[in-house]
Amino acid sequence: MRLQVFFDINGIKFDLHQVIGVKNKDETSKKYRPFKQIEERLNRTYKQNYYGTNGYDKLEGANSYMILLYASLIF
Repeated sequence: MRLQVFFDINGIKFDLHQVIGVKNKDETSKKYRPFKQIEERLNRTYKQNYYGTNGYDKLEGANSYMILLYASLIF
């Protein structure tokens, strides 16, 4: 919710899609499940570093982890 407000204040538009369960029972789930799986992989991979500090101290730290995630997806 806070993130949605931040995006709205800064003019960043996005659509929110809910993927339910582990099977693609509807078109929305079928279309967006790969993105959900990428997000879950990010959470599993970096939760040890992220949760231990209650977040990142600086935006550069968060950006570094996003770059590492992207690199792991394309190689």
